Amino acid sequence: GCFFLPVFWVIDLERLGPLLSSAHYLFVIMDLERIPVLVGVGRATQKEINPARIPSPVDMMEEVARLAAEDLRISDAAEFMKQADCFATVNVGKVGVPKVYGGDNIFRDVFPNPAASVASRFGASPKPEKTYQAEVSGHMPQVTVNAMADLIGKGEIKTCVITGCENINLLKKVAPKNKGLLDRWAEQERELTRQQKRTTEKPRQPGNPRHHKPLGYLEKTETANGLATPVNIYPIFEQALRKHHGKSLTEHSSDISKLWSGFSKVAARYPEHSWFPTAHSTEEIMSVDGKQNRYVGFPYTKFHCSVVDVNQSAALILTSVAEARRWKIPEERWVYLHGCADCIEKESLERPDLHRSPAMGAAGLQALQDANLDISRISQFDLYSCFPVAVEVGVSELGISPVVAADPSKLTVTGGLPFHGGPGANYVMHSIAAMVEHVRASPSTFGMVTANGGFMSKHAAGIYSTIPYSETHPKASHWSRTSFEDVQAKLDQAPAVPVTTAPQGRGLVESYTVLHGRSGEPQQAICVGRLVEGVDGAGAVLMGPRFGAVCRDPRQLKAMIETDHFSAQVHVEHDEKSGQNTFSLASSRL
Repeated sequence: GCFFLPVFWVIDLERLGPLLSSAHYLFVIMDLERIPVLVGVGRATQKEINPARIPSPVDMMEEVARLAAEDLRISDAAEFMKQADCFATVNVGKVGVPKVYGGDNIFRDVFPNPAASVASRFGASPKPEKTYQAEVSGHMPQVTVNAMADLIGKGEIKTCVITGCENINLLKKVAPKNKGLLDRWAEQERELTRQQKRTTEKPRQPGNPRHHKPLGYLEKTETANGLATPVNIYPIFEQALRKHHGKSLTEHSSDISKLWSGFSKVAARYPEHSWFPTAHSTEEIMSVDGKQNRYVGFPYTKFHCSVVDVNQSAALILTSVAEARRWKIPEERWVYLHGCADCIEKESLERPDLHRSPAMGAAGLQALQDANLDISRISQFDLYSCFPVAVEVGVSELGISPVVAADPSKLTVTGGLPFHGGPGANYVMHSIAAMVEHVRASPSTFGMVTANGGFMSKHAAGIYSTIPYSETHPKASHWSRTSFEDVQAKLDQAPAVPVTTAPQGRGLVESYTVLHGRSGEPQQAICVGRLVEGVDGAGAVLMGPRFGAVCRDPRQLKAMIETDHFSAQVHVEHDEKSGQNTFSLASSRL
């Protein structure tokens, strides 16, 4: 026996090489089959579409998956893709354009298993249970990466090709001129499925099932009162944050416009990827001119809002360290996922503080904890940036230092959703791809990507670096993370504000916005407030349940723009038939 023991350790050292930094780690042998690593990324922005060759979502995803394969820098990349045993897609499936984006709201199940469709383009034939499709939500690309890393960490898959796309611009502007386009795509897909004997089973859903559920029991009242659209409710969060900081409208608008100016400058560095690669000044972003940069949802101007009208796609290739070595993928291409987490916030109206998102903090801080890192070790962030408040809340919840937060280029690697584009559901695949490129160019640094779905409702985070996983996890035998259930439990146990869907009587405004039309005129105010139930013995107001309500009185809309109406008294009424609540300001505030 004594003759074999030294031979064993020599073989182990030769195999593990750089993963071992001191002799005592020899007692923990890391299973390289169960350590995930990103080895290839690809992304594309298509502003011009050839009418003679209109790409389907699968065509778009195939293109970026091929770019990701090229990024492997190996001669047999085609064979690598053919042997990939898992494929996942984001934001594809039922194809159509929602009414809110100018479409007819008619959706077609054109690609019943998009992951299998993409796989077939590379000659790959993953088992049905190893094809995945994520629901439409901004946090799903990171959730999908987390879930696929879980599968590699458990030894259930070797390689996953993850792709996704946004094509609303194409569907809005090109499809109407090409009648029957969706029918042709569907027919082509059926024929290819038959010829290739492809699976017709539906793909699985990555991550915890709660990530794929729609908004909860308050969805009906949120919809009736204008609170189910991002551009309506994020300004309310922004106003709540302004109220919390005690800032004037001018001061706060200047701050968020300065932040967005910095983001636009980052987008301008990458014209090949950004939908709007133009740098804007603080003054341009905050100045309201009626049409070119009108208010959308006060206090947000058009420049503060995300652009969904894009054609963009991205792809990631996640494999194990052992598999990367077998294929001789250069180690300088490897980027490790050191920590990650995903979780879900309370319903927007139930949150104790409208200017906070504890779940956003929980996702990022759990990812740091699982990576055995402090926030000070993160040198680059990409904070989800659908609207300024998402970034501001991210900075606060994660505890990012004021010095770092003062430099917008440290908070985004793409330029953010308003300038890079892509808030439908797949933006974060672009930000992960960009972060991979960033940490490759800056070895020995860590980058964090955060993701947000809904109304700061669903969250995910990941920490990336070229530094080997073993350096942050010297005692680990394989990759692992804290379970979704453990992260979520604390959030679910936190108290919630009671909500009434049929408010009646006197209330106080907590936060509000005023929505504007395309010509710049105020159209409707939305407020979130609390009913007043009385006064206690000390004269303090007793607050009742929370409500959402609307107002369309032009005089009152004008007043709410010209002066702050936080804590203003309102009278609220409920219409049983429509489910809508209306409010009117107390006359003393007009």
